[in-house]
Amino acid sequence: FSVGNSNLFGGGESVSASAQIGFLYQNYNLNYTEPWFLDMPLGVSLQAFYNKLYLYSFDQTNAGGAINTSYPLTELGFKKLGPIPLDDVTAGLGYQLENIGISGINQFTTFDIARYKGYRLISELMPSLRRFTVDNPSDPRSGSVMNLNLELAGLGGDSFVKGVFHSRFFYPYIKSPKWGEWVAVLGVTYGIGTSLGGSNGSELPLYERFFPGGLGGEGDVRGYSLYSLGPQVPEYNQQGVPFQVQQVGGSQELLLSGETTFPIWTSFGIRGAAFLDAGNAFYLNQTPALNDLQAAVGFGVRWKSPFGPIAIDLAAPINPRPNDKRTVFDFGAGAPL
Repeated sequence: FSVGNSNLFGGGESVSASAQIGFLYQNYNLNYTEPWFLDMPLGVSLQAFYNKLYLYSFDQTNAGGAINTSYPLTELGFKKLGPIPLDDVTAGLGYQLENIGISGINQFTTFDIARYKGYRLISELMPSLRRFTVDNPSDPRSGSVMNLNLELAGLGGDSFVKGVFHSRFFYPYIKSPKWGEWVAVLGVTYGIGTSLGGSNGSELPLYERFFPGGLGGEGDVRGYSLYSLGPQVPEYNQQGVPFQVQQVGGSQELLLSGETTFPIWTSFGIRGAAFLDAGNAFYLNQTPALNDLQAAVGFGVRWKSPFGPIAIDLAAPINPRPNDKRTVFDFGAGAPL
């Protein structure tokens, strides 16, 4: 559920409030964006959030606020990077303060999860770069979006560094009066991070690790349960016998996706989609390889509704591991970027 106004004071200011409630999560967000702050092309956004996850191995709560800024590189005098023009590139800098809680730990929970039980205050800087050439953000048919987002924590609480590069490319390959417009979409995401604290080794803290399964983030792997995939650790009973595995997340992730969209009911803004996703998360000492990725194939429907873009997907895993949990149906909202 989301409500908002994209031109609050007549100058492009936007405000929105959203609530997402599912079986495994509750997300509540308030956002305000000023695209032209102090009469300059400086974008400033304010956000307050409360998120709750109910995972198989633990529960996680995130509550806090953030401020983000963005500024075109050309306005800073950077016109080109070698032969590459920088007309569509913006630099950003943000700050986020959040209180994170880990709970729902039972007596059999592995130490890699149990040691993070409790609450901690995290303060972090968030520099970023973004190149955006998409023709229509809510229904992209051509262009690309590339993001490089960094998190530098250590101003308070745990210290870590995390970076994610995410890209999606849109290519219209059929334009026909009879068959309409068919678009190919290719996506690549790579993320890596490390803890800077000596007591917990080099892996990211649990609440910052990558869990690429399900539909709920940039380029996640459909067909698998939300917040699944990645390293698995055996869970032992009181007799010391392993009886199940727990997902502990990874400090690296590699995600690949290919999708084609095609018209179904153009006058109502309904399009179909067929896709192939592949991805996984890894420990820092592992080298991601294509044969280590879990893959899924499926099809779906995209609706450019009056309330915003909506996606419904049906997916089937191709090569699940014995303990991977599956999700056939995925529902998403928001622009497919």
